[in-house]
Amino acid sequence: SDQQSGGDSVSDFYAEQTVVVDLGGGNKATLRKLTYGEFSEILSAARLAGGEIDGVKYSRKQAEMGLVAWEGPGFGGKPATVENFRALPVRIGNKLATAAATLNQDVSEDEGNA
Repeated sequence: SDQQSGGDSVSDFYAEQTVVVDLGGGNKATLRKLTYGEFSEILSAARLAGGEIDGVKYSRKQAEMGLVAWEGPGFGGKPATVENFRALPVRIGNKLATAAATLNQDVSEDEGNA
């Protein structure tokens, strides 16, 4: 890898940030942090008529858009697609949606903190 680690404190705004979520039983999924464009698209899509946010759709879409890969016997060799994500058991889907929300929670706070 040609990535440097250590004393370089300059952050690359375009470097992809990911998190690996341990789902137990040798299963894990990788999620990436969303871009500004993706995040604002999700926010718009989840906005209800009165201006409130549909929290379920909001967190589900963050996981769907941020899903990079998954591995383990629980996935039965199926690829990490939106369709397959939606077919997961509720417990697993919720775990990934929560992890995605946590990963992206500072998106709106990033500006000015570079």
